[in-house]
Amino acid sequence: MTIADESTDKRNSARHAMDYVSKLSYSASTILKIIQQLEEDPDSNSFYPSQELGELRKAVSTYRGGFYNAVVKKLVRIISKGGVEIITSNDLMAIIRHLWKHNISRLSKTELMVLEGALRFPELRLNELAKRIGISYSKTRRGFEQLRNSDVVERIGVPDLVQMGLDRILIIMDSCQAVPTSPYLTQILFSDKIANKVFIKGLIPSRNRNAFLSTAKSLRSLSESTSVWALSNGEPHLSSTYYDTDTKLFEFDPLHFKLLLRAGSVDLTVGSFSMDHIQFPKRFDLLDIKVIESLLTDYDSTVRDLVKRIDMSEGTVFRRRSKIIRDGIVKPRIRISIPALSDIVLGIFSIDSASKAINAWRRLPLSYVSQLMNLENPSDKRILFTAALPRGGSDDLVNVLSQEMSKVDEYEICKIDAGISEAFPVSALYDVLDRRWSFSSSFFDIRSYSSCRIEGDSARITLDLA
Repeated sequence: MTIADESTDKRNSARHAMDYVSKLSYSASTILKIIQQLEEDPDSNSFYPSQELGELRKAVSTYRGGFYNAVVKKLVRIISKGGVEIITSNDLMAIIRHLWKHNISRLSKTELMVLEGALRFPELRLNELAKRIGISYSKTRRGFEQLRNSDVVERIGVPDLVQMGLDRILIIMDSCQAVPTSPYLTQILFSDKIANKVFIKGLIPSRNRNAFLSTAKSLRSLSESTSVWALSNGEPHLSSTYYDTDTKLFEFDPLHFKLLLRAGSVDLTVGSFSMDHIQFPKRFDLLDIKVIESLLTDYDSTVRDLVKRIDMSEGTVFRRRSKIIRDGIVKPRIRISIPALSDIVLGIFSIDSASKAINAWRRLPLSYVSQLMNLENPSDKRILFTAALPRGGSDDLVNVLSQEMSKVDEYEICKIDAGISEAFPVSALYDVLDRRWSFSSSFFDIRSYSSCRIEGDSARITLDLA
């Protein structure tokens, strides 16, 4: 390149840097000014409160590096390609979300260690977690706060099924024309590649198990095949095997995964389910129920948070919350969501097939392994695998499994394209006067597959089905 060419390039770059301002709509220009002001004064309250402003505050406060400069650099790059007439506020927000999601997925070595440790020991306080993972408390605290503030990690609660008298179930429907909905059914996962296939997770009262099965049998007319399974708590796992610490990117390696599959089988121990007998729960009062419901949504809810929702003294709420936690009625669970891991796969394996795949599966970036037991045929037990992979990784994973698993191996695997997820409405379903769960077939409704699928969102896919 000649000196003249270099000079021309510099002039063009300078012109594009000026051009981006003229391409912004008034509202887009306002958003950019807000980002700049929030960087200069994070506590500024001079803006009208809105959901969009909340997004911008979070993006500015959790972005690694200068967010304003990153947005401007991206705008200049887009304008320099030519042909752009105007960038609206919606366009700019799309750019902002993309930049932020990419940035928060670039995890440091410390953050990876914190995530792995938190998954293994969700009950530990940060000072105890720091000792377990072998780094300082200050590094652990900073890493966890960055991850929590950017929504990569959250601590939720899972119910102790025996003490609460509940069964966790999974309904699998193939080629369905309609989908059951109910307050008891809290998650629906859709796979588009396998026509109209859905996985529905729920919590049902143990004492009403037979009544639920009767309701489930009536669903068979809605699909080509419907099966109902008991679902164990399962185990979530994070692995850095496919994480490049230099580029700070997850990169799935199909060849390496294929070689791991060839490494041999392991013995899988399939435990018994709490569903082997009918469970009768502890008798909860209204305060118990409100505290339990809050802990299931946010395990770290403070007593002050609870008092705002419950008309009781701080001391009473504190004692009841402490007892529920001490008795293990609600247990902590770490949920991880890394935006760069956007492909979600779900597989159902026989015990023998799972034993061949499990070591390789646990090397995937984010994975979850659980047990299934057929409610109508308890001797039929399976292993459920889910995993989160970088974009495009799901196709590679499915292809490798089809190549390496033999024809006698019993398994099915599919990409999950969308989900619907709702919190379990404890207070609406528990009758505090009778001190037991309300249950009726009228609690279940039928909706067309198409209307449910429209509500499905890729951002609402739950990897950990506990």
